[in-house]
Amino acid sequence: MYEEARELISEMRRDSDVGVATIALLARFLQTTSQQPQSNYDVTDDKQSRPEQAMHARARDRAELAKEAILSISKANPDLLSEEVGRSVISGCLAFNELTPLRAILPQLPRSSVHTYAGVIKAYSALGEVDEVLRVWDEMATQKKIVPSQVCLGHVLNVLATHGRPGAARELLKDWKNLVTPNCVMYTTVLKGLARAKDVDSALEVWQEMKRDGVEPNVKAYNTLLDACARSGRMDSDGQVVLKEMHDRNIPVASVTVSTAVKGYCQMGLLAEAAASLGEAFASKKEGSGETPDASAFNALLDGCVRSGELGRFDETYASMHKAGVKPTSFTLTALVKRYGNANRLGDAYDAVETVTRKYGRHLRNKHVATCLLSASFRNREPQRAFAFFDELQKDGVHLDSVTYATVISGTKNMGMAGLKLAVRYATESLIHPGPGLPDYAVSELIDRMAGAGVLDTVGRQLVTDIENAGSKVPRAVSHAISRQVALAAGVGKKQMSMGSPMSKPGADCGTPSTTYSSSASPSWRRMDRMDSMESNWSNHSMNRSGSGLGKCPPAPGLVPAGPSAEMVNRHSGFNSVLQCSPTASPMFSRSTPNAQSAPWGLRK
Repeated sequence: MYEEARELISEMRRDSDVGVATIALLARFLQTTSQQPQSNYDVTDDKQSRPEQAMHARARDRAELAKEAILSISKANPDLLSEEVGRSVISGCLAFNELTPLRAILPQLPRSSVHTYAGVIKAYSALGEVDEVLRVWDEMATQKKIVPSQVCLGHVLNVLATHGRPGAARELLKDWKNLVTPNCVMYTTVLKGLARAKDVDSALEVWQEMKRDGVEPNVKAYNTLLDACARSGRMDSDGQVVLKEMHDRNIPVASVTVSTAVKGYCQMGLLAEAAASLGEAFASKKEGSGETPDASAFNALLDGCVRSGELGRFDETYASMHKAGVKPTSFTLTALVKRYGNANRLGDAYDAVETVTRKYGRHLRNKHVATCLLSASFRNREPQRAFAFFDELQKDGVHLDSVTYATVISGTKNMGMAGLKLAVRYATESLIHPGPGLPDYAVSELIDRMAGAGVLDTVGRQLVTDIENAGSKVPRAVSHAISRQVALAAGVGKKQMSMGSPMSKPGADCGTPSTTYSSSASPSWRRMDRMDSMESNWSNHSMNRSGSGLGKCPPAPGLVPAGPSAEMVNRHSGFNSVLQCSPTASPMFSRSTPNAQSAPWGLRK
């Protein structure tokens, strides 16, 4: 049924035959289906019963019909759209994560009621477009003089609090609380932003304002204030006051309360207090109540023990966790790997992962545990074990992210040319679709290693060629790193480097002139002669070349420097355009920071 309807709507959309009646019908369907739970299950899963498979198949077909309905409405004549249709489309897009059509249709939707404005603000908030949220708010509140609802104001407060502007969120709440009755959710949102900013003094002031306004704090509000104390390193003072107030007012202590307190104590190095807090919390639970302690509090203390090196307390905590019947999580496994890896007991780390995953499920061996175990292997000077484990992860279908690949690539640094060859292999895997990519710092480090080994002209060129031949886009980080090495080899930017400009620190801008490209997709050098194969590139370079060693940056072969503002053409293939090495044309020098636009109503930072 859903499939037939989807095909019919698709045909009507192609024929531009979607009228008012059809739009209204599709909007009602979106409004209804967006309120139903969505299915993420695989309908081919043999572990599911036939009724379960049928149910999830219907949910999947319903989702496909909803997506076609969203697409058809977004392509319809904007004059046919009403506010009710707009709210239904927003609900459908958010329910089915259809953000691309949502972004396209939002400017077309009519809006005059506070309910529609609340939906539009929520949509732009989901898209992460803070400026649009503030613009729509100004249009509603300042231009059209529409008094916002609690929901509408709450959305804007959340956007400001979660995007580093908790002070503005606090002032906005002050400005509107005489017209919009504040509630606990609004105050908790502001507290959350202040907690992330580690501004506990302001958080405590907002807490008092909340009480003066007659707003009764709930458990979540208390936990948020406690988090502010923990993040600010005041768990032993203000945090204790919050816990006492919770006790005096019979506020239930949830697992997140305990874990927050434990994290706060551990951050201050007060592991004894953290352990005592954990013990008191679970001792207060009645025997036979059926309540099982949550792993988050134990994990927080385990992590604190690892960071402080108190391995004895770690073992005691893990034993208590096991005795209490608390199931370990992937975070628990990560803590175990760190504990044994730091003690040079790599075998015990692997055994712990195998034992826990065999008993509680292989899903616990996720990318975070894998990355931690790989790092421990390299620190314990067992790279071959790390490579074998990495290959095992790939065979088992474990999802590995860019940080995992960066870790295994970094582990090859002390293995000479053989290690560099492995690093390029892993880099190629990660940079070609559907690979996860690499962090900028890992790309920069790898290119520097190629230049230091004297193989950037051949192996680096081959890496880019392989990426392009696979139909993938060469990441900008690769382009920048190679361009920087080309400029250095030609002598461009050495003066700036000698002045102490940071060159390869992760997260820092390089102080040397960067090159610009005629194509934003990838750097490219003109084809002047044929390129040898990758194996030939490796075999033709010895580790003990005269005149240069690892860590040095010899001039790249084939470059013809003609002054800092001249074009430099590489004579080898794989790069299709000319690099411009002029410092004045460099994006590193021409980059400008856009001026922060203040909110239309004058939000104070």
